[in-house]
Amino acid sequence: MKKRLCLILTLVIITVLAVIPFTACTDNGGYALQTDKKYIRESDINQETSGQNYVLFRTDGTGEYKYLYISSMNSDYNEDYKINFKYVYADSDKSTVICLFDSIQFGKNHPNNITGYYDWSKMFTVSKHVVCSVGGTGYTMYINEDFIKEIPNFGE
Repeated sequence: MKKRLCLILTLVIITVLAVIPFTACTDNGGYALQTDKKYIRESDINQETSGQNYVLFRTDGTGEYKYLYISSMNSDYNEDYKINFKYVYADSDKSTVICLFDSIQFGKNHPNNITGYYDWSKMFTVSKHVVCSVGGTGYTMYINEDFIKEIPNFGE
């Protein structure tokens, strides 16, 4: 009887521990991607608005990805563009978004010899406060512009 009770208790504990991470990630109301709000790259929070890299999702399934890189060595390596994209949710929980290239606008700092963006795509895990681009050698975190106000010491 003791073994059976111990087994049942162990199964209950394992089940509870397995469910906790999923409930912790719901961000108090599901994944809740915030539309029409900029998600600013974490390393750019303290930059002037014109120098911030960001992603913005619109309610109509479109968005924009702004990227600016100014090389301190050679202006031929500068990148300055805004990609307009269409996005779809990759899962029924709406926790992952796939973004696919639609069009591009080059900025004033972008050299003419850098091209090849027409197959651009990104995958983001999403929440109300943070989206995270996953791929390549790691991840890049983007923080909702409204949530940044709630964490004033971040990046200081």
